[in-house]
Amino acid sequence: MRAIPPGSEHSIAWMIWHSARIEDVTMSILAGGGEQLLCQNGWYEKLKVYARDTGNLMDDAAVAGLSAAIDLAVLLDYRKAVGRNTREIVKALTPAELKRKVDPARLQRLLDEGAVVKAADGLIDYWDGLTISGLLLMPPARHNFIHLNEALYSGTFFAGLSSYTKIIFG
Repeated sequence: MRAIPPGSEHSIAWMIWHSARIEDVTMSILAGGGEQLLCQNGWYEKLKVYARDTGNLMDDAAVAGLSAAIDLAVLLDYRKAVGRNTREIVKALTPAELKRKVDPARLQRLLDEGAVVKAADGLIDYWDGLTISGLLLMPPARHNFIHLNEALYSGTFFAGLSSYTKIIFG
């Protein structure tokens, strides 16, 4: 799970971490208006990573470093907690809330809290154009499939498919 296969940019561990981070910040802050899980219950410290952002635009050395350092057992628990949190947030949303645009103040929080680095602020621009229902389509749904596809084409598919799909989809 830590190895970055030849011709690939990411390890399975990084893909799980990145997918969880994107889902955590978009669902916890943008959709739910609450706090990201990473900053609660000691998740950040237990994961043993230095990055608080989503990992977008991480260079090769940073991806390799995170992949080597992260506590895999804690990562899997964090991923599951993020999924449970997403389900709770979605259950609580009303039809009117699904139609509203993402709140600009919540987008600013992502930058202020370091969840999105300035160099990756194209994410902010993208999410700014979405409604909450539109936001639900990408991070907690399609984004996971993007990285599953990446695993397929990187050569880690058969070695990592079982682990990745079990973690992401329960």
